[in-house]
Amino acid sequence: MWRSINRPRSPVSPVSPFIVVKTLKGSPKFADVVSWNIQHLHGTTASQDRIEKIAEYMEAFRCDFWGLQEVEAAAVGRLVQAINARGNLKYSFLAVNGSGQQSACVFRTDTTLVKVLKPDPGMFDGRLEVVKKGKKVKSPVFAREPLLCSVRVKQSQGKVFDFRCAVVHTKSTDPNLKDKGTSLRQEASRVLGKWVSDGLKTGSERDFLVMGNMNAEQANQGLEAFAKRKNMKLLSVGMKEKHGTKGDSGAITRFVSGRFLDHIAITSDSVALMPPSDEKEQIIVRSDISVEGFTTPLNGSVGAFQQFEFSDHLPVAVRFVLGADHD
Repeated sequence: MWRSINRPRSPVSPVSPFIVVKTLKGSPKFADVVSWNIQHLHGTTASQDRIEKIAEYMEAFRCDFWGLQEVEAAAVGRLVQAINARGNLKYSFLAVNGSGQQSACVFRTDTTLVKVLKPDPGMFDGRLEVVKKGKKVKSPVFAREPLLCSVRVKQSQGKVFDFRCAVVHTKSTDPNLKDKGTSLRQEASRVLGKWVSDGLKTGSERDFLVMGNMNAEQANQGLEAFAKRKNMKLLSVGMKEKHGTKGDSGAITRFVSGRFLDHIAITSDSVALMPPSDEKEQIIVRSDISVEGFTTPLNGSVGAFQQFEFSDHLPVAVRFVLGADHD
């Protein structure tokens, strides 16, 4: 069901320099975990030119683990080849098989080991009766299967951070409904929250992340299962006043630049592992928001489904202290 690859190609010329916050570059003291909806990295929109530019962008961050959405395995394979051709660090990937918008992960092979976890039978097969365009229909709770992973990040001095994660992309129903179109997202967050709770009860692992594009700007738009769950924390709650619309303390998805952010939900044990410098800035925005590719639509596209040179989302990351993981 999943495919991986790690075959470097010949070097490619840089497309353009990227501005990266120097203090956030990879450090042997930290594990850097990123979530990014690349936006339609599949089919005809996964051109080699675009892949080369995204590869340069990702390689500059030197992060340990990327959870990606809206990708397909073939395109991520080409992306990893392009990243590997750029420098000495080597990356590999795992992806949910299937065409169109799927979930995947990309990770450094020198620091990170990743194993795909099989979900319980039927966990992501649920359907819910919703109203779409005035008609009642049975809709899948998960239009895109989440990628469940066990991840272990280890640096040369032997310090380790390991965790389990779900890379997800949830959807809404009709936003004009009385429930504000949140039924599918509410059920999805409930199922994923149960996956975390069951894992905490039955295993020794205490660190769980649920990361990805959840298509919600507020915690009350279907993310309550994360925002209110005692053993989970939705990191984007409380960030909107700082980075988004003033006067709203809810979760944030739309950055002040107009680009979108993913969400990252994390078990409460792991929140304590934040470096002191990051405690008030729990979500780290890894890019300079003035990068041209984020502000210029690809081929002059317009409308609600604009295609951008990189993505309509900014990648976001959480930094963990290696060696502070007690499980």
